Amino acid sequence: MVKTILQVGPLQRGQANAATLAIGVRLVNEIGFDAVPVGGGLRGSAKFELRGPANGLHTAAQLKTIMGN
Repeated sequence: MVKTILQVGPLQRGQANAATLAIGVRLVNEIGFDAVPVGGGLRGSAKFELRGPANGLHTAAQLKTIMGN
């Protein structure tokens, strides 16, 4: 069975956002998917644009490497 990867991010600065990210990651993991948090605001999300390094289908391990996690 192939599982879809859900991407969580980007986030603003602050402790409330860190707690929100932790909850999101936990929920994604609990339903059997690999969460790949994306930081860096717009710069981080730009990696998913057309012709960007994270554009297309990737495994969670590949995305973690691409995103520098």
